[in-house]
Amino acid sequence: MKIKKHLKNLSPAQVFIEFVSVVFAVLLALGMNSYKQSIDRKNDAQTLKKSILAECKSNLADLDTILIKNKAYSEYLDSLVRLPKADQKDKFIFNYEFELMTRGAWNIVQNHPAVGELETDFLLDVSDLYHGQDFFMDFSTNMIKEIGPMLIEYQRLEDSDMILSMNYKVSVINTFGYNLKEKYQDLLTKYE
Repeated sequence: MKIKKHLKNLSPAQVFIEFVSVVFAVLLALGMNSYKQSIDRKNDAQTLKKSILAECKSNLADLDTILIKNKAYSEYLDSLVRLPKADQKDKFIFNYEFELMTRGAWNIVQNHPAVGELETDFLLDVSDLYHGQDFFMDFSTNMIKEIGPMLIEYQRLEDSDMILSMNYKVSVINTFGYNLKEKYQDLLTKYE
């Protein structure tokens, strides 16, 4: 009721000015809110990026551990392959080390609304890195799964066949591991 009385006492120009003032205040509030949300998304994106880089550092340390531990085993297999078959008899042992690398930060980033604020090149590089990590982990896991049946068949298989098979698999894993290590180092150098 009071608003109607107030509007009746105002001239059309004053009503127009009040209307414009209210519209301006609403638009200003919406703009400020949008700006704040934009800043929040950018801050969230930087937090996500830091999480990925921290996870990559951790995975690089785990990968280094894997490569260091398995270097001696790889050299051992190489030496057995060079021996004549008769000298390989009963010298084969299984000693491959394996550690899990994580991808939790990457999984969170993919579903986070702030992902659009991250640089496209960063997302592409990280995606490529995690695909490589997945291949490395899958290949290593499958090799370890094959060891059980291989050891069950140990009596029927020639030592030379077991040694060649393990040497091939460990060589593939280690070669890909060194390539993955280089990708981690490149990513960390480029984005830290």
